[in-house]
Amino acid sequence: SGMSAQQRLRDQLFERLFAGTRVGRRLPIGIAEVIEKAPRSEFEDYYRTWYRPERMTLILVGDSAPEPLLPLVEEWFGTYEPQRPARPEQGPELQPFTQERAFVFSDPEYADGDVDLYDIRPARPPTTTVAQARVDLVEQIGTWIIGRRYADRVKKGEAAYRTASAGVSNFLQGGMLVNASATGEPGDWEKMLDELVLEITRARTHGFTARELELARKELTAGAERAVRTESTRNARAVLMQLTADVNDGEPTLSAQQNLDLLNRLLPDITLEEVNRTFAENFKPGTFAFVLTLPAKEGVKLPTEDEVLAAARAAQARVADPPAEEARATELLAELPKPGSVSEQTFDEALGITSAWLSNGVRVHHRFMDYKKDTVLVSIALAGGEIGRASCRERV
Repeated sequence: SGMSAQQRLRDQLFERLFAGTRVGRRLPIGIAEVIEKAPRSEFEDYYRTWYRPERMTLILVGDSAPEPLLPLVEEWFGTYEPQRPARPEQGPELQPFTQERAFVFSDPEYADGDVDLYDIRPARPPTTTVAQARVDLVEQIGTWIIGRRYADRVKKGEAAYRTASAGVSNFLQGGMLVNASATGEPGDWEKMLDELVLEITRARTHGFTARELELARKELTAGAERAVRTESTRNARAVLMQLTADVNDGEPTLSAQQNLDLLNRLLPDITLEEVNRTFAENFKPGTFAFVLTLPAKEGVKLPTEDEVLAAARAAQARVADPPAEEARATELLAELPKPGSVSEQTFDEALGITSAWLSNGVRVHHRFMDYKKDTVLVSIALAGGEIGRASCRERV
């Protein structure tokens, strides 16, 4: 009853993108007809069949030692027995894509213009070994680098999109999803598609640079080191969600230090050649689905799916120049700016907030909180709205 535009569009997408599969027919939450008409007997049969002890993992996260909780766990779950015979597992039935296609979707409540490239490649087991973790890391480096290239175009004012990214991930444990996406103004869909594809072509044709690989190494390592420093202050919900995701994915849960150790073990031996080769293979053209999502409203003309496919093929046919190496700044500022002076300052005892006016008219609010270690959240807002938000660690 509360379905949003995003949900309606997702349902349309899955029905056509994964036609002939279980996930194309229905999502795990079910379909309205069953929810509205299923008798109690059918609901109970489903519950008793699939909600069974051997499929259950109980996860407890909070400020308590395990000893007081174990008797309660045993009391409530120790006698839990299956009440129906087990049935064979039912997966999403995904199959690798075999041809290029285009889809156009719209919704009157949707405001943006989205361009997506989707491909499904063969499934692989959950990541439970160092060797598989290395494969994942090589893929992560390639998509991080092209994501940085997309972001650089935005910063330079050269992009038709506002945001763009790429990724390779395990999708419903039924296949590997290869995806690139861009979001911007609906009328710029063709430019966004061209730029999204051209950057992929550039990476496939010319590869990434040694400098980009080194930047990826530094960024991934810095993120893992930050996770070690802040792990003790992660909130219970974040830990619970991580454990739940790992159980569902069939993958081990690693501490922040274990993740950092694994990264330090794997990163030095990953070569530029294998990052380039892996990216080129994952994003090889020929089987991608090109998906365009636009608002359904007056003034927004929806192209046909043939037109979208033709635009995608024209973009793929373009010759991409090699990436240009640019001189990079070695310092953020040549000299520190002169600070404004505090002309007025107050402290709210009830809220614990210090407020101040600077001599240049800037309004400042500050509150000390220690729930996230070595972290400062900064928000800058103008009369027209928020212009930036950053999470700064160690020093601001």
